[in-house]
Amino acid sequence: VVGNHDLVANGPDIYRRMFGDFNFTFNYAGVKFVCHDSNSREYNFTGKVPDLNWLQANFKLDQNTNNIVAFSHVPPIDADFDPKLRVDYEQLFNNTPGMLASIHSHQHAPDKIYKTNGAGIPFIITNAIVNRAFTIIDISNGDLQTHSVNF
Repeated sequence: VVGNHDLVANGPDIYRRMFGDFNFTFNYAGVKFVCHDSNSREYNFTGKVPDLNWLQANFKLDQNTNNIVAFSHVPPIDADFDPKLRVDYEQLFNNTPGMLASIHSHQHAPDKIYKTNGAGIPFIITNAIVNRAFTIIDISNGDLQTHSVNF
């Protein structure tokens, strides 16, 4: 997914040429993956990133999918996420049928998992290669498990 460093200088053009749209979906093994831009600071907190309308339109189960997992770079609890959108963003995720988790990175810290007010889906913030660590996420039969790997 697009990260904040991809959005400086001519980064957006290079990113689009190499990878395509900032917001996209794909289906694999019964899971719909919704990948989206959440780099609010790079847009000066305009209230348009992440695009909640696009997310809502794409948070629908497709034929042969049972679950949804979302990916974006900046987690909603980060200072680089638009604070005006946090509550609506988390509510949208928590109210979406079939949503298993929202997965993020950006913080370069050990794995963190939180739930809005202690309930709802897990918002997972993964570690970083710069810390010589990464996170494996296993999805099986509608159950999601994370495993930290240090090397």
